[in-house]
Amino acid sequence: FEGMYQINIKDEYQMITSMSCGKNFFVVVTNIGKIYTWGDNAHIQLGVPSTYLFSRIPLEVTELSGKSIVKVACGAEHILALTNIGKVYAWGSNRYWQLEPNRRDLKLLPLKVNIPNMKKASDIATMAYCSIAKSSENGLIYLWGCLGHLTMKKHVVCEYTNIFDISNTKNAQSPMSMVHDFTNEECNILNDLEAVFNDRSTSDLTIKIRNRSIYVHKSILKIRCTYFRTIFQTDYIESNLCIINLHDYSYDAYKTFLKYLYTGKIDLASVDDLLNLLVLADQVCEKNLERDCFPAIKKAITVSNVIDLFNLVNKEFKELLPVEHKEVIEYCFSFFYCA
Repeated sequence: FEGMYQINIKDEYQMITSMSCGKNFFVVVTNIGKIYTWGDNAHIQLGVPSTYLFSRIPLEVTELSGKSIVKVACGAEHILALTNIGKVYAWGSNRYWQLEPNRRDLKLLPLKVNIPNMKKASDIATMAYCSIAKSSENGLIYLWGCLGHLTMKKHVVCEYTNIFDISNTKNAQSPMSMVHDFTNEECNILNDLEAVFNDRSTSDLTIKIRNRSIYVHKSILKIRCTYFRTIFQTDYIESNLCIINLHDYSYDAYKTFLKYLYTGKIDLASVDDLLNLLVLADQVCEKNLERDCFPAIKKAITVSNVIDLFNLVNKEFKELLPVEHKEVIEYCFSFFYCA
């Protein structure tokens, strides 16, 4: 190709929903499921008669008319297409068995790929001379063609591969799996963690603060906090206990600290409680909690309590938290003079 120029589909109302490129050729899918190709046709990869050796304009692959295509993927010399009902079509060069493992001739027209034991495909991908399809029923992945120095003359099954990520990145495509599915799953995990906090029925450890109990899980505390990971080591007496008594800080401070390990949230509104939580976070070296305490403290400062907070921090926390003390003091000054 010489320079850059705009490609126009003959129906100007169609929008491109999927695209891919091979070795000097291109393919796009429109919002009505049509396929257009252009570029080099030396290997019949455009899906049109061989009289077209090269095309600068998009040509419709009419053999797939009536089928709704949702994704295309190009190898170096071949194309795969996936329909909305899970059927896979292939055309172009077959010299490395990337279209059909049983024969090596060129395929002028799109050929439906028949994969043993797979009724529907949920995704497709390509490498240079390799084709890949994922079963929508059991999630198994089928490969055929040539991948690196490995030639596959039949459909080979594997359970996991990152080849879809590589192919999608190469072709600037989003994965067929919807992003919001993963987002919802992540939200469900966070909601589940919050739900089991202070849940006596699933807890394997009780934290007691002045005869009040908080029900937690050793595994979560060990994963989320270096302090607990240390005391639950086998040579610490606490590692075998099912009840631990704590008394240095208030119940609210301990409860907020423990809940933070489950949710990443701080549920305190009182400045005094937040300052105690800050000291507790410093004692157990929980830097993320320390960092998140400052926005909560600043949010809790009002015109009526800023002087009391200044005096309290200057008197009680100057030695305990020298760095944090300075930051809070400076914010109190700024708040007071701007109020």
